[in-house]
Amino acid sequence: MDSNKLKRIDLDFPHEWDELTGVQMEEIYRLKDRARNLVRKGMEPVKAENQFKLLVFLYLAGLKVRKRAIPKDDGTFIYILRRKGWKHLFEQIPMESWQMTQWIKDLLGFLDEPGGRLEAPYEFFHIRGRKWKAPDSQLTSVSFEQYNHAQQYLTAYWDTRSSAEEMKDQGGSRKSIKYLYRESEKYRAMFLATLITPPVRQTEHVDENGTYRVSRTAYVYHSSYGEKNWKLFRGKRWDYVFEVMVQFVQSCLEAYREKFPDLFTTHK
Repeated sequence: MDSNKLKRIDLDFPHEWDELTGVQMEEIYRLKDRARNLVRKGMEPVKAENQFKLLVFLYLAGLKVRKRAIPKDDGTFIYILRRKGWKHLFEQIPMESWQMTQWIKDLLGFLDEPGGRLEAPYEFFHIRGRKWKAPDSQLTSVSFEQYNHAQQYLTAYWDTRSSAEEMKDQGGSRKSIKYLYRESEKYRAMFLATLITPPVRQTEHVDENGTYRVSRTAYVYHSSYGEKNWKLFRGKRWDYVFEVMVQFVQSCLEAYREKFPDLFTTHK
């Protein structure tokens, strides 16, 4: 392959879930959702999956497709690519489809294994002018009570969503289906509101008289946060943040299950 082409294509992008930023994971889930919609509209699942992986590759490599050339006799075709940014507006990088397919196979294998995310995808969220704290890597900052509440809301989300889909398939009333979808969205927001904690001011009295105080900002979970703050986590902004946080929490749970199996074994 022309070495000049390789210089213009940056393949030094994340190759594992743990190497992705939260924003990159959100974009991957957005593209995955797009592929599902194409399948619902009649596209073959294999074709939709291949298109999804191609779009992920282009996104992570910072490339755009200018056009796809006429197919060759051997069944392959050529992409005409360019790098993102106005400086590369008229750039043309011809790339054969077999090479793109090989790169996708070699570099994006992690897409077939939606787990293993133990590093925190986010650190803070800016909500209403304040910095809200996301869970640390491996959920080390999450108390058992906080995790338990989050898991309950997540289970409630899945159950209500499943009930809505089942009722829809059985021809249930639109009012009932709409109510279940609305409830599922509420549980989704409560799941995020439980894991993402707001800042609070803590004051420590150093002596008995309280003449000297130390004030600091802390992030301490309270059981009321899910019910109290869930409305702040509604809307499209949080659609794919939710997907990222679910993968992160479930990956950590599976890692702890493998490391400490006795803790997840029911003893009679």
